[in-house]
Parts: sequence; structure tokens; C-alpha cells
Amino acid sequence: MLPVFDFDENERAFPAAANDHPLYNYWGYSTTQIFAPKQNYAADVENAVLEFKAMVYKFHPAGLEIWLDVIFNYTAEFGADGPVDHFKSLARDHCYLLKKDGAHQNYSSCVNTLKCAH
Repeated sequence: MLPVFDFDENERAFPAAANDHPLYNYWGYSTTQIFAPKQNYAADVENAVLEFKAMVYKFHPAGLEIWLDVIFNYTAEFGADGPVDHFKSLARDHCYLLKKDGAHQNYSSCVNTLKCAH
């Protein structure tokens, strides 16, 4: 499954080369809440976690495994000019790999690489 965690599908609009219509993040690869299921994917948005668990429990007896595409190496906060959603506001220097000048390291092609070993 593609990322099922919460993300802002309207976070960044990119102009399309062919028609100048903005392209939005509908695919979910810029997670902001890596442990929270996307509520919009749930029939009961108040119980998205329980609904997701119930889905997995029903798939397993049918012989289906659930593989999640989880993004643990970057967030939707991007570099220094990106939005401040959580890690930057809590402890930027502890959460992100930074250069000596304070700029974000970019090993993920998203301008912010998490300091996963910390």
C-alpha cells in the first residue's frame, strides 16, 4: 500500500509543464504524522486506527499480507524554507541531519533527511 499515514494533499502545488494546472500531493509521500492513518481513507474518520486494524485482521485470514510503504527518512517539512509542522518546531538540530552552517542535509531528494540514529 502506498503511504497510508496522514499527509496534506494540498501542501505544495507544482505547476505542470504541459498545462500550467497545479499538481498536488495526492500520493502521500510527504508524511507529517507517520504513526496516524490518513483519516480521509477511513469510512469512520473518528476511528481510523481501529478501522485500519480491522481491515488488516480481515485480510490475514484470507491469505493476504499487508505491506506498507513507510517513509522514515524525511518529512513534509522540507528544508529551512519549508513548513514547520512538528520536528522543526520541537528539536530541529536533534531531528534532522544538518550541515555545519545549519543547512539541511539532502540525502532523500526532499531537502530534509531525518537523523534516524538519534
